Amino acid sequence: MLLEKKNQELSSQLTMALDQIQYLQEQLFNIQRQMYGRKKENTPSVDGQTDLFDKESFNEPEHTGQESQEIIKVKGFRRAKSKGKKALSLAHLPANHIDYRLEGEACLCETCGTQMTEIGSTVVREEPLFIPAHVEKNLFHQHAYKCCACENESGETTIKKASVPKPLINNSLGSPTVVAHTIMEKYVKKVPAYRQENEWKSFGFPLDRQKVINWHLLSTDHVLAPIYKVLKQELQKQTVLHVDETPYRVIDAKNESTYYWVYLSGKSEKHPIVLYQHELSRKHELPQEFLKDFTGYLHSDGYKAYGKLPAVQNSYCWAHVRRKFHEAIGSQPAKYSHALVGEQYCDRLFKEEKKLAHLSPKEREKQRDLKIKPIVRAFFSWAADSHVLPNSKFGEAIKYALTYKEGLCTFLREGRVEISNNRAERAVKELVIGRKNWLFSKSEKGARSTGIILSIVRTALENELDPRKYLIYLFEKIPNLASQTPTALAAYLPWNPTVQAICGARY
Repeated sequence: MLLEKKNQELSSQLTMALDQIQYLQEQLFNIQRQMYGRKKENTPSVDGQTDLFDKESFNEPEHTGQESQEIIKVKGFRRAKSKGKKALSLAHLPANHIDYRLEGEACLCETCGTQMTEIGSTVVREEPLFIPAHVEKNLFHQHAYKCCACENESGETTIKKASVPKPLINNSLGSPTVVAHTIMEKYVKKVPAYRQENEWKSFGFPLDRQKVINWHLLSTDHVLAPIYKVLKQELQKQTVLHVDETPYRVIDAKNESTYYWVYLSGKSEKHPIVLYQHELSRKHELPQEFLKDFTGYLHSDGYKAYGKLPAVQNSYCWAHVRRKFHEAIGSQPAKYSHALVGEQYCDRLFKEEKKLAHLSPKEREKQRDLKIKPIVRAFFSWAADSHVLPNSKFGEAIKYALTYKEGLCTFLREGRVEISNNRAERAVKELVIGRKNWLFSKSEKGARSTGIILSIVRTALENELDPRKYLIYLFEKIPNLASQTPTALAAYLPWNPTVQAICGARY
């Protein structure tokens, strides 16, 4: 009995040691891959790896030798050169006609020496003309009028003046076009304010970075923040949303790291909205406050804060599940073939989902029930039966999938819900790219302004507007509104027909 107990203790200690060794190996492989490996999460090819899926159960067509012959024929085919691409690219541009004529002696006939008569001309070449940006000025003339009849009759002069629209910023060089350009440079092209100084000098109009930053703060407070509030109200009326968050550095903040939360519409929503909200922490109360009126489906990465939202149905991300199995594969995929099985289940899931992208939500829901639900069931059955070391990467991947099983299956019940939270991750990437260039914000107010400006720019792009035109339109119209009520501001939202007509992008 004592010997059996000692054997059990030794076996337990050996298992723990093996677990620790594998954990350290995986950490080493992970560090090596991050430093030297490819960033793409492609499924590795492993020699000798058996087919992980029964083709008959997934209705795979049987392959014959004919397919390879067809591929060879395609490779051997030489595509005819496309014609007219240059002309199509230049067709919408205004034309400057440059004429080359024969004059003087050059226009004399070489045979008899008489003056030749022009019989026509031919366009021999088209080429684009780039005109570098320059700065001009607008002079606003306010015309005054008097009533001569009253002046002649009573001797009193009645004067009326034409109304002049208010400026974006009083007594400032920050006009709508100038401020819109600085915003486009920073938030679309990711050019920090200090690097914009040299560009403005080349225009013959030197501006310092502090002016640019102040303009962004003032234009946010006076114009963009009211539009942001209305967009927030509209966002919470929608049925499907995505959410994610990312750290950010604010110099004057008490916390070492602050956060941007990104909330955006689902792919099926008629009016797409993208909102960035800066917060000092990552507490679960923050999304609860922001989404207090939202009652639909919420895509996320499984962060516990989203699970505490009342009246919300959480849909978790299969891309995160796949990523965890991919990380478990390490740099030696053959050794961790069990993790490769999990990754290939996810690959099959995404492949089948891609085929349903063109369907309506109702039809997609039916097809998911037929084609995707069997894959999901097989995956979770395999995950539940897998024997893993708890501290290993593979063990963590299995635990993650089983822990969030209910939320990972939400998309099967609603055709408007997506299989991943990639929409939110792409929106976060927009901020991360900018963060690499301008690095940080000086104050909390500056970080808030950045979030609001990015929200307006990204929402404009999602609604197929030219963000530069849209910003100029808002900067010209909003300061002259009698009142900035939600009803009044609704006329300036990106999907309004008038806004679409004036600010629509021309591709």
